[in-house]
Amino acid sequence: MDRFKAWLERHGLQQHHARFVENAIDLEIIGDLTGDELRDLGLPLGDRKRLARALATLHQGTPTGAAEAPAHFRPAAGTTAEKRHLTMIFVDLVGSTELADELDLETYRDVMHRYQVYAMQVIRRHHGHVAQFIGDAVTAYFGYPAAAEDDAERAVRAGVEICAGLDAE
Repeated sequence: MDRFKAWLERHGLQQHHARFVENAIDLEIIGDLTGDELRDLGLPLGDRKRLARALATLHQGTPTGAAEAPAHFRPAAGTTAEKRHLTMIFVDLVGSTELADELDLETYRDVMHRYQVYAMQVIRRHHGHVAQFIGDAVTAYFGYPAAAEDDAERAVRAGVEICAGLDAE
C-alpha cells in the first residue's frame, strides 16, 4: 500500500484516495489545497475538517508519512519541553476590497489563490508554518514546531519576499 493511501486511512479519509489520485494529488501537495478546491473535489465539510486536522499533524513532523524536519529544527534527544519565543507574521493584501469590486468573482478567486499559493511557498521556503488564511490575510509562525535562533530573521525575510513578489506581479 502506498504511503499516501495509508496516511488517508489513518485519518479516516481512505474513501477519497481514488479522487485524489485522479487529480494528481499526493502527500507532497495535499497541504496546498484550499477549502474551495477540496469542496470542488467533492469532500463534505466533515471530511474537510478531518483533513485539516490530519494536515496539522503532517506539518508537525509526526510519523504520518511526511518528510522529516531538517536536523537543526528537531529537538535534541532527551530534551524536555520549555517556554520559547514564537515569531508570527500577518500578511494582509492591501487593496483587495477594491480589487474585488473591479474583477469578476472567478478572476478575483484566481488572483487570491495565486497570492495564497505564492505566500505559502515563500513561508515554507523560509521554514515557516502557515497557520491560517483568513480572506486576504495569511498568518504564519516561525519557531513552530521547533525553534531556531534565526526565526525572527527568517520571518522578516519571508515577509519582505512576499511583498517584493507581489510588486513584481
